Amino acid sequence: ISIYSPGLAPASLDNALVQMTQYVNGEISLTDSEIKENYKTIESNLLGNFESSKDNILAYIDAFEAANEPLFTDFDRVYVTDLTYEDQLAIFLQNHIIQTQFINGRMDNVTGVKFEAAEVFPGTCSDSQERINSATVELDATYNKEPAVILTMDDYVLRPSGYWAPAGETVTLIFDNAAVNQELSIIVGAHYRNITPDLGTQNRMTDISTEFLVDQATMRVANPYGGGIYLKVPDGTNIGWTTVEIRDAVKSAYYSHRENRKTNV
Repeated sequence: ISIYSPGLAPASLDNALVQMTQYVNGEISLTDSEIKENYKTIESNLLGNFESSKDNILAYIDAFEAANEPLFTDFDRVYVTDLTYEDQLAIFLQNHIIQTQFINGRMDNVTGVKFEAAEVFPGTCSDSQERINSATVELDATYNKEPAVILTMDDYVLRPSGYWAPAGETVTLIFDNAAVNQELSIIVGAHYRNITPDLGTQNRMTDISTEFLVDQATMRVANPYGGGIYLKVPDGTNIGWTTVEIRDAVKSAYYSHRENRKTNV
């Protein structure tokens, strides 16, 4: 059993991160065994220590991205364990950040953090793309399984908002009070199904979606890779149509054929 302390990170973690950053920057030389040992040290000690080692973690990611093309640039399917330890470390750190920091209550830790791999998938918004000050959308917050129809993953549905969160940028959402604490959540990402590396090869980053429980009327969401903004509605929810104000997002493609809510093609 491992018990992780929320206190200061062990010195070995920061030393390993600093050495790997210096190595990627070409400032020092490391043997293969030293690189592997640093990777193992970081992997074993990171959990629970992001905040105290944040600067060194982000410094490694910045150095790696400056020295290399974005990960998975050629879309070739690979086993992550076949990649260099430098590549594996970048993937490990980015997965850790999206899983543990892009969540309710920790967004302040990663304000403005985005990953270069977004350029490969799902793609990025240009800086000149208009960020809307405010837009109001209506989303269907009702869903009940159809007993006569068997579908895969039918425990919930996703309702597209028609807006996109650019990589690393914070989007503010304001909900009707009736939608708060009803087990609704917001998913930000091009795909809401992340990859399980143990199942084989992959040709994109492992985790590329973020999820935020709607537990307050005003909330902030983001994704270091960017992505569409969706309302996740679990089975048995009967709220009806709910209004959501969206701030600082980019308008994306949206098509609806619902009666009284049809869009123009």
